[in-house]
Amino acid sequence: HTTRSLYRTILETRISDDPLGRTDIHSITEADLRAFRERQPGSPATINNILGLVHACLKSAGNHSKIPRPPKRQNPIPLLTPAEVSRVLSYDGEARTLIHLCLLCGLRRSEACGLKHEDREGKGIYIRRAVVAVDGQLVVKGTKTSSSEAWVPLPSSLEFIGSGKGFVLGTESMPLDPVKASRMWDSVRTELGIQGGLHKLR
Repeated sequence: HTTRSLYRTILETRISDDPLGRTDIHSITEADLRAFRERQPGSPATINNILGLVHACLKSAGNHSKIPRPPKRQNPIPLLTPAEVSRVLSYDGEARTLIHLCLLCGLRRSEACGLKHEDREGKGIYIRRAVVAVDGQLVVKGTKTSSSEAWVPLPSSLEFIGSGKGFVLGTESMPLDPVKASRMWDSVRTELGIQGGLHKLR
């Protein structure tokens, strides 16, 4: 059911409100798919999950248009298996919000720590800042690249974002330390029997 929930989240937040979602499935062309791919924010792993669902829908409808894939990384990070995704999405502990921001929204660790409730806009969030440690002090700065500063749709599990003040992870005035975020994930992955750092969720 958790895998089904992930697919439902992708449909609701990435496809239904996109021009592709309003196009007859039998009329979708490779140019439509290329434009859809270019509109998607997030990491290659996140976008691969989205395109995988689109491919399954097209194939089921008898549309054999090819989907452009994100460029392959050198020394790519192994992706979570479907079984691992199910275990992660079933987790309901302290690190749940952090995990869903990385897994379902494709945020980097530093971007998740820098997210504020005020970044909520409509059904999504703007990624405007990141948190890094410099000489033992936390520094809030702009995102890693200009393309990282984007609007990302929110899944239903993160609908509460925007209802509070200050940082989503942390307190009103102090963000969560990215190092602590990694330790939180290490504790969860050990409990769930999953290998890899927090970046594996993206």
